[in-house]
Parts: sequence; C-alpha cells; structure tokens
Amino acid sequence: ALDGDYTRALGNLGLLRDLQGRKEEAKILYSKVLTYDPENWEVRNNLGVLEYELKGSTLEALQQLKRAELSNDNGVIRRNIALLSDVQSGGL
Repeated sequence: ALDGDYTRALGNLGLLRDLQGRKEEAKILYSKVLTYDPENWEVRNNLGVLEYELKGSTLEALQQLKRAELSNDNGVIRRNIALLSDVQSGGL
C-alpha cells in the first residue's frame, strides 16, 4: 500500500489540475488515488463532479457520488447528489 501522504498529495495535485481547467489530467490523478485508496470520499466526490463536467453524464457522476456517500455521508456529497439528481430528472 502507498503511504497516506502520497495519496493525499496526488489528490491535492488532482484538485489543483481540476481548478486550473486541466480536467483530463485531474481525472487521471483522481483515478490513481482511488486505485490505492478506494474509500477516499473526497477524491471520489471530486471525480463524480468532474465526470459530469467532462461528459455531461449524470449516471457516471451519480455512481461516483453515491459510492463516496457510502464512505462518508456528509452534506457536500448529499448536495451534489441532489443537484445531479435534479439535472437527471430535468429539474435544472
């Protein structure tokens, strides 16, 4: 297993690339983190939102977000699930 500091650094780099608009790089980094730490709800949440931004796929995004919710049920994830559920149903 990789050191927790390393996976946190990869996740932070993924977030940085995401914020820089380098979405494909961010996706690769997020996916790499989840390979080593599949229960990382923060990275899985970020990947879910990114999936929607990249592909407009609410299905893939919601799958990631619901899996993140299993690891850590919190307001951020619930809000993202609610927003994407509204989009999926045509509400937004």
